[in-house]
Amino acid sequence: MENLEKCMTDDQKKLLAEFETKVRKLMFTCQTLQTENKELMRQLLEKEEEIQIAKNEISSLNTKYENLKIARIISVKQDDINGAKQRLSKLVREVDKCIALLNE
Repeated sequence: MENLEKCMTDDQKKLLAEFETKVRKLMFTCQTLQTENKELMRQLLEKEEEIQIAKNEISSLNTKYENLKIARIISVKQDDINGAKQRLSKLVREVDKCIALLNE
């Protein structure tokens, strides 16, 4: 390498130095980008995990919501049944009163 440098002109030495500087800068940029890429990949995996947790929670909440809707429908039906029983009981009492009045 020393022999090669002795044969080189000043312009060639300057070009070689610039080339070495640019190569070093390129290598540094490459390392920086690789580090940044690793960090971004880590963040991506973290976000994917968060998304999966959120999806699981949404699924769970949807199931609970559907169960609540069913429970409400059953409750409304139960109220309807109770109301119907009360109306029927009232009608039976009125019929009994009518029968009692007719028997007098």
